Amino acid sequence: MAVVNVVGSVLHFILKVVLLPVQAILTLLELSISFIGGLVLFLTKAFGVLLIVAAIFDWITKTYSSKEIMETFVTGLCVAIIPEALVAWGVAGIEILKDFLYDL
Repeated sequence: MAVVNVVGSVLHFILKVVLLPVQAILTLLELSISFIGGLVLFLTKAFGVLLIVAAIFDWITKTYSSKEIMETFVTGLCVAIIPEALVAWGVAGIEILKDFLYDL
């Protein structure tokens, strides 16, 4: 029984050593997603706010139909919100994978 425990401990150690570079790569991927995501989020939020402001101005001045104004408003919201959700879910998914690999 002691031999099985020793072999299991050795295999566990080897698995930890093998998974160390994988966790390092996942950490770099997480950092790059956060950095590039921050840049993309800045641009998409600015564009989304411009669309929302344009919809509000169009609503005040009544230059377009209410359908076009609502489409512009909803598009602005989607442009601002969807990339933020994708970045958050991507980083959270990598964190979950790293925690799973750490617990092995």
